[in-house]
Amino acid sequence: MTPLSDPEVQLLRESHPSLPSDYLDHLRQHGWGKALNGHMLYSGPIRPTEVYGERLADSKVLILGDDMSGYCFGFDTETLLFGEFSPGGVWEPWGEDQSFREYVTVLNG
Repeated sequence: MTPLSDPEVQLLRESHPSLPSDYLDHLRQHGWGKALNGHMLYSGPIRPTEVYGERLADSKVLILGDDMSGYCFGFDTETLLFGEFSPGGVWEPWGEDQSFREYVTVLNG
C-alpha cells in the first residue's frame, strides 16, 4: 500500500469536501493499492462515468475502489453512505451502520 502525503490528502479534502475523514485518514496513514485479498483501494475518488459510462453522469457517488471482479466500492456524497456498484452499474448503498472501516477490514482481512 502507498500512503498519500499530507498535501495530497488536503487536496482531496478541498476537491471533495463530503468525503469522510476515516477514508482520508486511511489514505494518509495506510495508503492505497492492491490488498492481499485482491481488492483495490484507489489513491483518490473517480466518477462512475469512468467505469460505467455516461448513463451515470448524474450520479452523486464517488468510486473509491473495486474488487477486481466488476464491483466498485463507493461513497454517495448526497446520502453520505458507502456502498457498491454492481458490474452492471447498479448502485446499492450500505446501511448507515456500515462504514469505511468495514471495507478496510475486508480489504485487510
